[in-house]
Amino acid sequence: MVREHKGKAPTPVTSSSPQQPDDKDFAIREIMKSRIRTFNPFRRSRIPEWNINIAYLCGFQDISFDGTNLYVNKNTSPFRTSVNKILPAVRNDVAMGTKVPPKFDIVPDTTDENDRQTVVAGEKMSGYLRRINDFDKQRGKVIIWYDIANIAWRKQYWDAKYKVIGNNPEPEEEDHNPDLQPGEPIYQGEALSEHTPTNELIWDWRQDTARLPWIIHARPMTWAQLLIDYPETAKNIPASELMESMSSLNEFEIKVFNEFSQLVTPTGTSTVPDSSEMSDKDKEVMVYEMWQITDSNYWRLFCYGRP
Repeated sequence: MVREHKGKAPTPVTSSSPQQPDDKDFAIREIMKSRIRTFNPFRRSRIPEWNINIAYLCGFQDISFDGTNLYVNKNTSPFRTSVNKILPAVRNDVAMGTKVPPKFDIVPDTTDENDRQTVVAGEKMSGYLRRINDFDKQRGKVIIWYDIANIAWRKQYWDAKYKVIGNNPEPEEEDHNPDLQPGEPIYQGEALSEHTPTNELIWDWRQDTARLPWIIHARPMTWAQLLIDYPETAKNIPASELMESMSSLNEFEIKVFNEFSQLVTPTGTSTVPDSSEMSDKDKEVMVYEMWQITDSNYWRLFCYGRP
């Protein structure tokens, strides 16, 4: 799931000899590797159940599981038919969960006048943020994933590069920002929210989810977007990574579609684009965002290509 950024993306410049990470970056990468390896057994134990639930949701009721793969049982009787009772139940859950929009209680921390004025501004902003983030649609997706995996997520964050609103003027011109190069994009930030599919997340499943010390979001990202969001990380990714077609990593929906596509159409349908027809800026690399809580109770973000 790739986040869209408004504005002109820079032209990708790949390197066959990427920069070597420093000691701190190497240490963080090793921590991420360890956490991913630790999570893998838990993921493997849950994937069959999630796949089966998605198969039922897609209408494939007559299935078998051999411990590794799902199979559709051939229906030899002309009088036998299957009824999908899962989809109506999930639709009902979504309808019930989205019928009444949630209410936001915005209260001041103190009786200070500035705090009161902040609450007034926050109340005006809440409606705007709900519209641009499409909260109701996201809540429906969260409910669907909760029915599938018994846990679901929504990510809320500040995107400092949400939209390009101009370019930095020359030093002799008005409004020049000395911290930016002349002509460099000037961004407008925004508070964003997005539904994050459970299969894209790595977390410490042994902890209470309300008090997770860290969480990793693993997802494909286009090279152009990576250069905008994480330019330092982009420098450490070799050009060879761009040749891999990452769209197959949207694991569960595409996996189920591939497994049963032969039943839908005689020839099946390819879900992986031909990377030779794509420009470098549109090719994807796998990115791991690790959000780790700090002593001050704020989340700090680290991002890498394949750790």
